[in-house]
Amino acid sequence: MFFAPLPPLIDYPLNLNPSSLAPSDDSQRVVKVIASNGKTGEQCELSYTNCKVVGNGSFGVVFQAKLVNGSLEGDGGDDDVAIKKVLQDKRFKNRELQIMRLVKHPNVVDLRAFFYSNGDKPKKDEVYLNLVLEYVPETVYRASRHYAKLKQTMPMHYIKLYMYQLLRSLAYIHSVGICHRDIKPQNLLLNPPTGVLKLCDFGSAKILIEGEPNVSYICSRYYRAPELIFGATNYTTNIGQSEKISMSGAVSQTDPSCRLCADVWSSGCVMAELMLGQPLFPGESGIDQLVEIIKVLGTPSREQIKTMNPNYMEHKFPQIKPHPFVKVFRPRTPPEAIDLISKLLEYTPSARLTAVEAMCHPFFDDLRQPDCKMATGKDMPPLFNFTREELSIRPDLIHRLVPPHCEAELQSRGIDINNFEPIPLADMRITLDHLLQSKASSSRSLARSRYISLPLSTISLTMSERALGEAIVSHQPLELASLGSPFARQRLLHSYRHSRLKSKPWFDKHQIPRKPSQIMWGTSKSKQPTTTDGGEGTDPPQEGTTGTTSSSSSSITLTSRSRPSHHANDNKSSFKNPWPSASVPLLSEMIAGGLPIGLPHRHLHKHPKARALQVVRPDWGAAKLSHEFSKNKTPCEGLKKEGKLLGTWLGHASAWCEVPLVAGEGGQAEPRSAKVLFDPIFSGRAGPTAYTGPVRLKHSPCQADELPGCDAVLISHNHADLLISYDGSYDHLDLSSIQSVIEQYPKCHYFVPLGNRKWFLDTGAPQDRVHEMDWWDEKEFCPEEIGYEADRPGAKETSRLRFTCVPSQHNSGKCRDSEWDCIRRAALDQGSTLWCGWVVEHFVHSLASKDGDKSTERITRKGAIYHAGDTGYRRHKKSKVVCPAFEEIGKKFGPFDLSFIPIWRGGSLAFVSWIGLRLAHENIPAALHGSPTDAVAIHLDVRSRNSIGVHFGTFIGAEEESLEAIIELQDACEKEGVDFDSEQGGVKHDKGKFGIVDIGETVAVDVADLVIV
Repeated sequence: MFFAPLPPLIDYPLNLNPSSLAPSDDSQRVVKVIASNGKTGEQCELSYTNCKVVGNGSFGVVFQAKLVNGSLEGDGGDDDVAIKKVLQDKRFKNRELQIMRLVKHPNVVDLRAFFYSNGDKPKKDEVYLNLVLEYVPETVYRASRHYAKLKQTMPMHYIKLYMYQLLRSLAYIHSVGICHRDIKPQNLLLNPPTGVLKLCDFGSAKILIEGEPNVSYICSRYYRAPELIFGATNYTTNIGQSEKISMSGAVSQTDPSCRLCADVWSSGCVMAELMLGQPLFPGESGIDQLVEIIKVLGTPSREQIKTMNPNYMEHKFPQIKPHPFVKVFRPRTPPEAIDLISKLLEYTPSARLTAVEAMCHPFFDDLRQPDCKMATGKDMPPLFNFTREELSIRPDLIHRLVPPHCEAELQSRGIDINNFEPIPLADMRITLDHLLQSKASSSRSLARSRYISLPLSTISLTMSERALGEAIVSHQPLELASLGSPFARQRLLHSYRHSRLKSKPWFDKHQIPRKPSQIMWGTSKSKQPTTTDGGEGTDPPQEGTTGTTSSSSSSITLTSRSRPSHHANDNKSSFKNPWPSASVPLLSEMIAGGLPIGLPHRHLHKHPKARALQVVRPDWGAAKLSHEFSKNKTPCEGLKKEGKLLGTWLGHASAWCEVPLVAGEGGQAEPRSAKVLFDPIFSGRAGPTAYTGPVRLKHSPCQADELPGCDAVLISHNHADLLISYDGSYDHLDLSSIQSVIEQYPKCHYFVPLGNRKWFLDTGAPQDRVHEMDWWDEKEFCPEEIGYEADRPGAKETSRLRFTCVPSQHNSGKCRDSEWDCIRRAALDQGSTLWCGWVVEHFVHSLASKDGDKSTERITRKGAIYHAGDTGYRRHKKSKVVCPAFEEIGKKFGPFDLSFIPIWRGGSLAFVSWIGLRLAHENIPAALHGSPTDAVAIHLDVRSRNSIGVHFGTFIGAEEESLEAIIELQDACEKEGVDFDSEQGGVKHDKGKFGIVDIGETVAVDVADLVIV
């Protein structure tokens, strides 16, 4: 659950009162409700205003509000509160409310009050529980993402501070028998100025009772403990252990069993993520999650499997050696940090440190120093103000937990650690047990299990019917998100299954099980385990049931997948788009959208937004540069190109860019720059031969030998050469153009997606200069590696170029080896090579003197280019399901100084305009090609400062198509608030600029420096 101040989803306050939950347009309206105190239960009148949505999750929505009738009793006494609104199931008491009323700790979010309200629709008998919580502005997740965007990792000081407080909160809730079961960075609230961390979202938490089964399908996947993946359901206060606890809850004071090891594992995953900047085990399904764990920890032994789930002891797992943690993390990672993680991430649950034991680890010794301060110079938040209950968890560790300089503070509260008498842990648990009403709780769990009786783990449900419909028509699995009501969940599942029964091949492909089954490893020629596309297997027994998974259960064979989601097999010879946005629309959707053919528009040239596309002779910025995206096209005399990023559109998707490098210090007198060429095509046709394929509508502005230079060629994809020729490829990978570049620029490097390396080698490219890459792969070069003289040792500034292959939503063909291969596989090899976009970044490494003798390195990004290749964005023009890859690209690499984004999707149907009809591009299925509206959405997703529209107006078609594309692009920019065709001199809007240039025109953009280290 997010409590951080995200962009508001709804801009009106809610009329929260005991009988209604209606929206109001008055943002200053004061809302009054009758609420109950979070701890005492006493009723009080609560008034607040300025209510706005700040986050949402699977089970509810979180609002921020400001109290106007005085502060509620709490730790901070602030007027701001967070109100978590959750749909209340009438059949059983909300477990989160029960737990929140019982817990009280400095590192656990405080429940101030709660009240009930009706739904928005009066006719629906819906009741919502509203939890009034203290407001904490940020999360650890957002803090980690902040550093990741800067391509940094979180400073170790903050990791120690946050992890210590997380472990302290876990030690407290575990001591009273509560298992959180959803520890992840999103559920760790953070107050950056004070450094205080608070654990939140107890929606999955449970007070564990001996003898009562629990679900294993719990906890967010990346942080799920292996025993839960193995289906353990008998985790009472010590998951995976065989030790017994008395029914009264008595626990050994010297050998505590309240480890609740699943939470401890999750905390280890959180710590690793903060150190890496990304999840340590990013599994795509439950089984794949286990594979990711095995890749690091190695195959579990027979004894380890027994501690997790004895039912799997007879299964033979692939033998994988563990990968040492010292190689997982960065070279200068403190050994204490690696040691702590290795003791938190153990297969055997009982071998993991408890939360309180982890607090005593040497990794946190710096926090125990009397002069320890925050990085800002402020005092540390209270870390050692332990209560008598906390010190009673492990009395033998008191002198390790409490630093000497903190003993006086404890003494002032009557706690003498030298003569400490601990509270029996059994007494602490009994305080909770008499409130549990465990018999009623068990019966409620049993009642719930009757409604969720089908296996759900291979079919994941979203919260809305709209998402369900999108998944049905797109023939894609639904994304996992539990619903609040079991009735609604069952109803959606029934609808989903019913729709699938009409398409048996999909059912067979995904192997949807009818009964609970155990995980089995399928046979594979590869030593690495693989999986089908079926997802996570089957649903485990529900809470309150007694069902277990055994070898006699009905089972299916699922293989585990360690390959990326866009790989269709294990040998990197088949690829796919892994998103629902890439599925081909149904015939009914295409018919409803209209035919893509109509009568031509004869008068578009008179439209006020129309602009004729011209071909100009490139000057490469050598003489005079045009205004950037200017409307009047008047040259800007005397504009200097030094320090600017130059981009020249060469027609179609081809572009030439010049990236300024730092001046050489090894004899280089002239300023240096790197010349990068994207998807070159200088041919007269976009076809496999000189006589076939679409002919040019606009001639090429230059040929390969007229380029000012070429240090790198980046290819987005290729196309099959059909039955006409087997000696080359075409379109974005043009044979004659590549041959010309190889001949003219022998030192040029070639960056290609998977499956294209052999074609380049056969074409004559040097073997050591062809770099085949997968999505998210990157390669870094220094100037001497692309032909420049090396900098002398000790140079104050050096340049580095980084090329990164990024996802796109398209397809491609295969470069064939023989004529027979061409004829045999022309129509069958779609997806046999990879497609992609490209990111080019320039980094400057500079040495800055510090403290006299010592020197520190400063890394600054000075220029970033994004080329989208050829890509789609959504399934069809009305679909709300869009490709998520572009937003991820923006988060990882944005903002970009210059982007090239395709704006036309009618290239493959250009013959329509050739015969005199209009190509209604807006009705063409859009899965693999984007429209001008989609291009603007991509521009926003990737956070581009300046974008140029490409992939239009070049090959056979009608002039009206170019005019239509330009007009629609301007309309989309106006709608989204993007500056279109603006004058040189800065960005007018935060959303950047999107422009159209003539074929052959050069633009110059200022480079925004981004300090990395």
